[in-house]
Amino acid sequence: MAKQKTIPGTCDEVPPEVEKAAEKYLRQKRLVAKGREQMNAALEELIAAMRAADVHEMLIDDGEKRLILDEKDVVKIVARKKSSNGNGDED
Repeated sequence: MAKQKTIPGTCDEVPPEVEKAAEKYLRQKRLVAKGREQMNAALEELIAAMRAADVHEMLIDDGEKRLILDEKDVVKIVARKKSSNGNGDED
């Protein structure tokens, strides 16, 4: 049986500090992926709730931003502009 070729740049025995760093990175990467799954599920729930209640726009972050549901079921968050005279927010 032919011996499998080694991929250039790889090594059979990785130093422990590299192995530890790689494990830490992969743990964090998997947490991000899990968080992304949860965020996407929450987004789907938000879109369904907004459609059911016929809400297309709402203020968030103490009125600093607007959350907008468009016709294509895409949610956008837009910062509100400050008025030039300082008496409140403009949209």
